[in-house]
Amino acid sequence: MRGMVAAGEVDALVSERVWRELERALGESTPQRCFEVLRDCGALDVLLPEISSLADGTHAMAALCAAAERGAATPVRWAALLAELPAAQIEALCTRLRVPNEHRELAVLAARLGLYLRDSGGTAATAKATADPEWLLALLELADAFRRPERFAQWLEVLAARSQAAAADADAVRKLGVRLRAALGAAAAVQLGAAEVRSLQGPEIGKLLRTRRLETLRALAASAATAGGAGPER
Repeated sequence: MRGMVAAGEVDALVSERVWRELERALGESTPQRCFEVLRDCGALDVLLPEISSLADGTHAMAALCAAAERGAATPVRWAALLAELPAAQIEALCTRLRVPNEHRELAVLAARLGLYLRDSGGTAATAKATADPEWLLALLELADAFRRPERFAQWLEVLAARSQAAAADADAVRKLGVRLRAALGAAAAVQLGAAEVRSLQGPEIGKLLRTRRLETLRALAASAATAGGAGPER
């Protein structure tokens, strides 16, 4: 394999073949071995330079292992591996390899939401998710969770795997996931009346719907506070 790399044969591999083999490796019980072998023979820098910096015992590889241990699907494993890269770099990598949309979109989302959480204090944002409905609604909107709830559920798997790899407080992460699911369920159930819709223009409908969702999340936060923070988790 080192000889193939030195002879330039690896450069001739087509993107579809590279991704096909990567996807198979991602689905294995120890997917990190694929990247370790590619690194050791010199092929990783050639085929996947974006991932090369992630392959040396980093949090990214630990997150990939955690996702595999949890039996996650390959899109979740791919996103767990790439989430610390800039979204633009993930887009470029996935475009070059012609990665399926499900994998690409989840990885980009994980990068963007990860940055949002880090800017908000990381998984310590559990308390903020309950106390600040505006922050919570903004996260759901950033995730496009109302239109793509299945992908949002996958992102929560990514979050759990990356938190496990970072030895984060497992209970705090679990509570954050529970509260995010509860918030999405409550806000997604908000409906406008037919008369209201008929009386409003397009942008006004969206504005009113957001206001009602925010009111619902405020009520949910108040209920949780009254119950000592345990309400949504029961």
